[in-house]
Amino acid sequence: MNAVRSANRRVLVEFAGKTAENARGLLADAECLLEVGRWARAHSLAHLAPEEWAKAYAVLTLSFMSPELRSRIPGKDLRLLLGSHVLKAAAELVRAMGAARPGVAARVAGMPDLAGFLTAATEHAAGANAAKERGLYADLMADGTLSLPSDVTAAEAAEAVERAREVGASAALLHDQGALAAFADPAAEALAIADTLFGLWSGTEAESAEAVAAAITEADAGLVPGEDTGAAAG
Repeated sequence: MNAVRSANRRVLVEFAGKTAENARGLLADAECLLEVGRWARAHSLAHLAPEEWAKAYAVLTLSFMSPELRSRIPGKDLRLLLGSHVLKAAAELVRAMGAARPGVAARVAGMPDLAGFLTAATEHAAGANAAKERGLYADLMADGTLSLPSDVTAAEAAEAVERAREVGASAALLHDQGALAAFADPAAEALAIADTLFGLWSGTEAESAEAVAAAITEADAGLVPGEDTGAAAG
């Protein structure tokens, strides 16, 4: 975590790119396992691959944090932050809004249901984690039933692999060297909106998705007039 805290933006962007490459490898392994009928493990790796792509987006999100702010976060907290469902939701927001392109602040603030998007992204990240573990571990559930990897069906494994393929296709940006270069040198408004997100989510004032969404909208309104206008129009 000390390495993550001290790394410059370009190093973090490179880390994100390599993480995305690992996600592709996990998907390839899941496809091989599916082919030979190892459904439980194929199911888990198929859920791990999107998680790695999410982690790559999360690292990109961290790269938007100013070095000063990142250096003030204790290592143990940064480790939790990097693996948290909240950060994965933030990463999904960065992905959906195309933060490597100018005009991101206006696009984020202009989302019709920003709070709903943040809530859905967080819930999806939590559900994906449980699905990943299902194909790896035997567990006794709260209702007294057993959850066994052998319960995973061929159809469930195939569905997970197909979904991972779709995520991989949507994560093409992470494998585009030109786009990664843009992330290494982002637009000023993208950095401003990221500072707001991290200031909230690393503190205690963000008690709900609605509070975060309102703060992001306020941050956009506080940008220098005209700074985002031309880019947003494009």
